[in-house]
Amino acid sequence: MPTVNASLTTIGFSAEGRDIKVIKISRGDGVSRPSVFIDGGIHAREWIAPATVLYFIGQMVYGDEFDLSPQLLDKFDWFFAPLLNPDGYEYSHATYRLWRKNRVEQGRNCYGTDLNRNFGYQWNPAVGGSTNVCSDVYSGSQAFSEKESQAVETFIMDNRQNMMAYLTYHSYGQMWLYPWGYTSSLPADWQELDSAAKVGTAALAQLYGTNYVVGSSTNVLYSAAGGSDDWAKGGAGVKYSYTIELRDTGAHGFVLPTNQIEPNCRESWRGLAEFALSLNTNKGGHRG
Repeated sequence: MPTVNASLTTIGFSAEGRDIKVIKISRGDGVSRPSVFIDGGIHAREWIAPATVLYFIGQMVYGDEFDLSPQLLDKFDWFFAPLLNPDGYEYSHATYRLWRKNRVEQGRNCYGTDLNRNFGYQWNPAVGGSTNVCSDVYSGSQAFSEKESQAVETFIMDNRQNMMAYLTYHSYGQMWLYPWGYTSSLPADWQELDSAAKVGTAALAQLYGTNYVVGSSTNVLYSAAGGSDDWAKGGAGVKYSYTIELRDTGAHGFVLPTNQIEPNCRESWRGLAEFALSLNTNKGGHRG
């Protein structure tokens, strides 16, 4: 098997001092390749997202049942951040299962900022966020007010020159969403984003028949400014930027049964792999 190189980096610290880690997986051969950044766990209660990203790491390092990981490593360098909100994730395990935000102390006996309303492209609490510190969608005192979002911003900006795709994994709803979230308007290249996403959802559906909806965040889900996907595209210039909402469509919601974890991860891996292999790295465009 060709060389697989994995390196672990701490890119920042949470409000309570926990590490925020990124693992880079590459050939380690000195060849400059385009890169893909994938994160999960920005919302604490969405436990299936970190599990899915960890599954991706395992498939990439140890090989996968579809024998796609060698091609993926030949084509891209990969950055994985499985858990962007470690404080909230811990709190959702120890205290309140449906906690969403981080755990920064706000005063008034309220805690937390919604990290996915805190990114700095078209940041606006009036669009799907809130200025109320006790709200589940509190947008922060200003864009990038939070240590966790700052860590992502710094890392992506430092590595954006070769970064071709950004995918942030959430739950739930079975959607593959592209910008914009702050407006119903679409990016100029939305058709390329749409086409590439549909390669992923078609591949994903082959395993269990799971149906994902493809479209812009605002037009499929709702308007929300300050999302990481909007910032990755509009602020950092990453062409293929997506939010992926994993299983299910609401029967179990955030509390996905354990017997759905592996099927979710398997189909998500297949979708990610075929999506990535469809991208045209020579022209920064999409083949399909």
